[in-house]
Amino acid sequence: KKTILELVEVRTGRSIHSIKPPHKLLEVKAISPQAYLLVSKSAECTLWLPDTKQAIDLTSPGAKYACSSVSADQKLLVIGKSNGHCDVYQLENMSSPPRSLIHSNRVESIRMLPDRTIVTADGDGQIRVWGKESSQPVHQIDGTGTNTLLCSRDGKYLIGFHSTENTPITCWDTSSWERISQTEKHHRSEVLLHGGSHCAVQASTSQGLWLWDFIGDEITRLTDETITDVNIAGNTLVAIQRQEMSPSTSNSFLPNLAQDFALLGYDLMTRQLVFGPTAIPGKIKPTISGDASSGNLAITSPTFTVELFDRETGKRRAAGRHHALIDFVDFADNRTIVSTGLDGRLNIWRVDGTLVTRDFKQPITAAARSKNILACGL
Repeated sequence: KKTILELVEVRTGRSIHSIKPPHKLLEVKAISPQAYLLVSKSAECTLWLPDTKQAIDLTSPGAKYACSSVSADQKLLVIGKSNGHCDVYQLENMSSPPRSLIHSNRVESIRMLPDRTIVTADGDGQIRVWGKESSQPVHQIDGTGTNTLLCSRDGKYLIGFHSTENTPITCWDTSSWERISQTEKHHRSEVLLHGGSHCAVQASTSQGLWLWDFIGDEITRLTDETITDVNIAGNTLVAIQRQEMSPSTSNSFLPNLAQDFALLGYDLMTRQLVFGPTAIPGKIKPTISGDASSGNLAITSPTFTVELFDRETGKRRAAGRHHALIDFVDFADNRTIVSTGLDGRLNIWRVDGTLVTRDFKQPITAAARSKNILACGL
């Protein structure tokens, strides 16, 4: 079947726009309700502006899509490419040529500070800081061992780490671009930033789960158990922990398919366990989605069901069932959970028990939400 991208209104579940992308979708990035970045399996990228019915090819000859970032006001788009170039587009004036920022190697990560300062990292670990208008870097930082950047919500701190290699995690002060702290070498699995407490969270299959206060340069180890997923909901760090297999459930021929999981949560202020571990039996690894404002949690269960987790009672409430792997779960607001799956279903569930289901008759392979609009790639 042909690839189609549908825009769906979350409140009603009805389609409001659709497009046949020029390439098979790997990923959809929702820049705003009026702009979507479509990335193909062969690293081509297209900007879709549904209001004006424009599909703009942003791929250059010999330069594949590598990464991207959008300004907080959703007016500036930066595309990093495999040839070391970054193209900076004014989304309100796509007819004007982009500003070009140049690295000597593939651009691996881009972050934009709240004041539109652009920070980029390349494959050689070089980090460059670019002003609002200039095509020349205003700062250059030795980021050896860094291929991923994160920025604190207030823009005061930049975190750099490597997504696969055994390297330190480093923090820089963005007012001076001086390094203020650095961990020992760690094999990274997941690093999150919590804007309120400025804690970087590291979860690794080999090193458990710990918190790093990068201002005080203090590390708190939470558990040595294997962690498979981690998320932040409000002021709570939530993790999925892989449990030890019991002899009755273990399978010597398929050891990786017989396993149980548990859900647990830590208060980011006190570093104390506040709930769990709550058992989640099953063979399929569950995932977590958290709502930042309410602290609500949604969990994908091994039975292809999205569940709302009550942290006070430890009980889980079904919030929409699928018939195949769930690929996307998100809180549209603190009372609405949206999920899509490879069964082609879109479920929009509200805490009052209302469920709106759309069946697209083919797998939903990519999804992204911007405010009240959900983009579904089929």
